[in-house]
Amino acid sequence: MNHNLDRNTILGLQLHVILDDIERLNKLETKPIEAKFMKFDEEFGEMTAEALKYLGHTYKPYDKEHLKEELADALQCLLSIYIELGEKTGIDIVNDILPEILHKNKKWEAKIKEYQNNINVYDQDIEITQLPIDIKHSIENLIHACPNTVSWGGENCTIKFVSQGSTKNDVVIFQKGLKGPADFFIWTEKGFKHGGYTGNKDKYNLGQFKRKVVDIHINNTK
Repeated sequence: MNHNLDRNTILGLQLHVILDDIERLNKLETKPIEAKFMKFDEEFGEMTAEALKYLGHTYKPYDKEHLKEELADALQCLLSIYIELGEKTGIDIVNDILPEILHKNKKWEAKIKEYQNNINVYDQDIEITQLPIDIKHSIENLIHACPNTVSWGGENCTIKFVSQGSTKNDVVIFQKGLKGPADFFIWTEKGFKHGGYTGNKDKYNLGQFKRKVVDIHINNTK
């Protein structure tokens, strides 16, 4: 017998053991599945709270063991829901859901590559040859890549941009430590220019503007 099983084989065996055990426990459980939904919501919240400690977004100290417990609790609860729903609907977690995840992983990878291609700004000097709609598409990619740093007309940010005369053509920049927008930029035929929040009169082509936004975003997430 070969005792040198590879990691994927071990993971597969562990997954089947865990799923079988949760299926056994589900049969002993008397609470309705609606209660499991609420329990998962609670466990996910606790897991998130522990993860935020690790990421430094709270004054409370990070504890690796606590995070490990909360990760296990949330996954256990979710698997219990998947198994029970599978029994009720005929959707099997191994034969149906896991293959669907692999399919969605491919779509996810394609989106990642698209974003990377659109914000790969370093060492580039992109000439402005696109139509305005293409510029808008580029900014929308930046919004996805740099949430809470850049927005189109002030949307998709925790602080809404409200200003007299603002339009959907204003690209709004948010910076850490400031209560309101740090600056906004207006697209012209020749590129981006400051819209009046600062005295800076610099103009940027698309490549330079992307680099500026990504630099601000990196600083915001430190």
